[in-house]
Amino acid sequence: MDSKKKVAFVLRHSPYRSDFSQDAIDAVLAAGLYGQSVSVFFMGDGVFQLLDASSTTRTDFKPLSKKLKALSLYDIDATYVCHDSLNARAIEPKQLCIKAQVMDKPAINRLIRDNAVIVSF
Repeated sequence: MDSKKKVAFVLRHSPYRSDFSQDAIDAVLAAGLYGQSVSVFFMGDGVFQLLDASSTTRTDFKPLSKKLKALSLYDIDATYVCHDSLNARAIEPKQLCIKAQVMDKPAINRLIRDNAVIVSF
C-alpha cells in the first residue's frame, strides 16, 4: 500500500500584500520534504506569485521566484496555473518564472478533486 497522500495546494493570493504567500510556499515545500505527492495550483491573484521579481514593483517582501524554482528539488513537479486567471490579469505564460501547465478552470477543478487533502491559501 502506498503511504503517500495526494495533497493539493491552491494558491489564490497576491504575493506582496502580506507574508501569506511566503508561508504558502513554505508549506508546499514542507509537504514535499515529507514525501507527500504534492500538486500546486495557482489561481486568481495567486498567478502573480509566478512572476519573476524583476517584473514586479519593488516591495519589502522577498521575491518568491527562488523558492518556486526549488519546487523540483522537493520532487514537486505537478504545478498548474489557471488560464482564465492569466488572461484576466494580462499575463502571458512566457512571463512565468517556472514551468507550469496552463489549464482552464474546469480542468483544474477536476484535478483538485482527485486529491485526498486540499489546502487553500
